[in-house]
Amino acid sequence: MSWRAGAALAGMALAAAAGAAPRDAAPEVSTRVSTVLTSAHCEAPGFAGLCRVIVADEGFEHVQSRVWIEWLSPRERGAPVRLRRMAVRDVGSWVLAPGPRGVDGRRVHFDATHTYSMERRARVLEFGPPGRYRWIDGP
Repeated sequence: MSWRAGAALAGMALAAAAGAAPRDAAPEVSTRVSTVLTSAHCEAPGFAGLCRVIVADEGFEHVQSRVWIEWLSPRERGAPVRLRRMAVRDVGSWVLAPGPRGVDGRRVHFDATHTYSMERRARVLEFGPPGRYRWIDGP
């Protein structure tokens, strides 16, 4: 194969790959993300829409979960619009996994394991209006 033919073939391959990229491209998700849960419908005082919780596990020997909440407004067509995203500050030294009940309206149920004592318990995160949440221990 001549140099020109090889360059032309490589150029066509790059053009084909570039043309396929937007269609096949997925959003970049950190490898630390262990859970993404979205409610079917979430109502809180002054808010009706969708709520999403994102859990990422960090650490090596003593793993801990970091949690973010997103409040979303659905649209008639297309993806929902994110109204607000915030970090949940008071997770503590817990690793969170989705509980059997998962998302229940404006509550997310977790099976939690303490990273040092290995204590297990149910933890429930309740969504409020955008920017507000609270932890409820137990189911």
